[in-house]
Amino acid sequence: MSQTLVAFAAKGIQNYIFASNRLREIVGGSELVDKLCTSFLDDCLDKLGLKGHCTPLVQAAGWGRLLFDEANAALQFTQTWPMLCSLFAPGLQMVQVSVEVTGSLGDALRQVSEQLEVARNRPVAMLPEIGPLVERAP
Repeated sequence: MSQTLVAFAAKGIQNYIFASNRLREIVGGSELVDKLCTSFLDDCLDKLGLKGHCTPLVQAAGWGRLLFDEANAALQFTQTWPMLCSLFAPGLQMVQVSVEVTGSLGDALRQVSEQLEVARNRPVAMLPEIGPLVERAP
């Protein structure tokens, strides 16, 4: 059975947190980034039905590493995670990569870290905000 390692990281965390000069908004932005990869990630995995197919290796403020037992579960996560992040923390950019674990886990972790550094340099498309007409009459 092949495993898939998924890595993701928030891009531009300091710009996101300090986008406002108001202390309340700075604290709120910091709290959003902190909860993004802890309680929010756990809730998303649970609601997607992936909790049993995934082993979290690292869950830190703004980044994480997840080891999936099945490639389909990893694909489902990588297809939905950026959208869920943009709904939870609008304006925060998320980059992610995934690799199949063929050798040791250490080799896969190194490979995913290198690919994540490359992915950070690519521009991320942001989802548009929902307008009042769409929100009221979907």
